Amino acid sequence: MTHDQKARLLHQIGATLKADRRFSPLGTLFICAVEDMFISMSLFWDRGNYIAYHSPDYDKFEDDMIALWELDPPDQRWLEIQYVLRGKESEVNVLYEADLGDDLVDPKRLRDSTQRYFGTKRVVYPTWRDGPTAGL
Repeated sequence: MTHDQKARLLHQIGATLKADRRFSPLGTLFICAVEDMFISMSLFWDRGNYIAYHSPDYDKFEDDMIALWELDPPDQRWLEIQYVLRGKESEVNVLYEADLGDDLVDPKRLRDSTQRYFGTKRVVYPTWRDGPTAGL
């Protein structure tokens, strides 16, 4: 059954997030966007005074995220999932094309998503990260 498969995959993703030694019980946000031939993932941790960004290990999540995406009929597939964990609580927000507009990977929208879950805090990116999102 598709519902059971989705629940199993979401549980597995949550378990993988919690197993990361950098996991933050204050809040961990995993964002994954999937389209045909494209996958993007971002990981954010609430560190109290700021939000820390990290690029997740695609090998740990890619197969599960694509399997989750493929469970829906092609004309009803989500484009982005936001999976947030706080302590023992979890929340999954599923976004579709109508929710996202034209730009699937919009750095401002990603920052806004983190602040919606964690409050208005500065997002800190690793020093090795450069480009248009480095200062967000």
